[in-house]
Amino acid sequence: MTALLVTMTVGPDRPRGEVQARLTLDNLDGLPRVQRRFERFGVRPTWLLSWPVIHRSAALFANAWAEGRGEVGVCLQPWCTPPFEANEDRLVAHPPSALAAAAVAAKLDTLTTLVEQRLGRRPRVHRAAGGGLDGPLLQALERRGYVADCSATPLVMRGRRGAPDCGAGAGGSCGS
Repeated sequence: MTALLVTMTVGPDRPRGEVQARLTLDNLDGLPRVQRRFERFGVRPTWLLSWPVIHRSAALFANAWAEGRGEVGVCLQPWCTPPFEANEDRLVAHPPSALAAAAVAAKLDTLTTLVEQRLGRRPRVHRAAGGGLDGPLLQALERRGYVADCSATPLVMRGRRGAPDCGAGAGGSCGS
């Protein structure tokens, strides 16, 4: 049997991969169309939502999840996920691995609780922004009952050429 796994990270708009001082979510306008396209081809995506998306637009994903037409997980984007530490730079897309273990755990708790409150179910799937998966984050995921992480993006080039899946920089492109 062959299975196709489709995950979609949904976060705030980041033109040219840059974090904006004023958060916008204009990219959400096209998601109902994308969901319909998935359904047309029998694909059940996993939507990996960041804190601002869950906070402002959870209803976009509630029916699909409740009706089994998709699943909702979380994407930990530290720069836009509370709680924020006093010295935290919120204008730089730091991966979770750049934070202290306690800060990562607190942010993951915020995401998990918000999904439960807004969608009535506990998320089980996670992706770390920027490929920032490390030991403390894996431990935090396990303690909170997550069963899958899809942070690794094999063969995706990030940062310097020839460094597959190193997690540096924003965006990426497949290279040879």
